[in-house]
Amino acid sequence: MLSAQVLMLSGGLLLAGPPNITLDNNPLKGSVEAMRYQNAMLDRLGFPRVKTGADIKNLYLAGKLVRVPNTGKGYYLNAKVRAETKFLYPHALRYLECVSEDYHRRFGKRFKITTLARTGSMQTRLKRLRISSAHANAGEMQSGHLACVAFDISLKGMTQKEISFLTERFVYDGADGKTLVFLELWSRNFHVTVFSY
Repeated sequence: MLSAQVLMLSGGLLLAGPPNITLDNNPLKGSVEAMRYQNAMLDRLGFPRVKTGADIKNLYLAGKLVRVPNTGKGYYLNAKVRAETKFLYPHALRYLECVSEDYHRRFGKRFKITTLARTGSMQTRLKRLRISSAHANAGEMQSGHLACVAFDISLKGMTQKEISFLTERFVYDGADGKTLVFLELWSRNFHVTVFSY
């Protein structure tokens, strides 16, 4: 059902040209249904959720996670990203590198990554402060950051053309089942969860 909606949205997005994306016409708007789908997919693919920094370290030492460099050809990490959370599964890092390189090739600049992996306590704090609607412990409403397969791209400093370029890319990749992306206009970022790449 979600895939059919994404396909319809992608067709409309392409035909209309680069729209001025608002709360009313956001093709990547998050929902409870989308959060449930995200967590069902992560469960089906066998991604555990981390609770502590030690969980992240253990997955890294087991060779399951890779360290994300501070800069890539088309991205850079916000200085506030903690060293103990600069990790992703390899397929998620490949996707980040691919999308950011396409962005850099098109616009000649890098976008900012504000979040990678997250611990349970970090997610609980964000929920308490109402910065995030995702939970740290509730199964179907957990954040994709806890599975170390998600990252956030800041919209700050992006033009509408750049936002539309990334939106179109994410709509297509979501239709293929590779990703689930939310364009979070209030917090000014793309939340990107990568299932496979």
